[in-house]
Amino acid sequence: MNEVMSIVIPVYNRAVELPRTMASIVAQDYRPLRVILVDNNSTDNSLEVCYNMQQLHQDEQLHIEVVQQLRPGASAARNRGLEEVDSRYMMFFDSDDVMHSDTVSRYMQAFASHPDAEIIGS
Repeated sequence: MNEVMSIVIPVYNRAVELPRTMASIVAQDYRPLRVILVDNNSTDNSLEVCYNMQQLHQDEQLHIEVVQQLRPGASAARNRGLEEVDSRYMMFFDSDDVMHSDTVSRYMQAFASHPDAEIIGS
């Protein structure tokens, strides 16, 4: 069985971009995934979009959690998301980026190839 990769995504006023970002995560060829969307007190409808993404895409192998961080700033949002991580592996990702479909599997293969590594980057 594969280990869970948690992906923490701070979200601030990204209602338009977030569906594209989430589509790239849904398209990952690695499972199980846990996505933690952290709304950082958005003034648009980003929080609603986060909940919509949860409803649309969550399944047995893709768990999506939505949390809020009212203190402004990406660091505060990342730290809030990090509080929710309970898996061995995690990564931060930005709410306006997209992943290649093999991004997570490449990271997990790198961890498997280098079991003493604590951080993998590209």
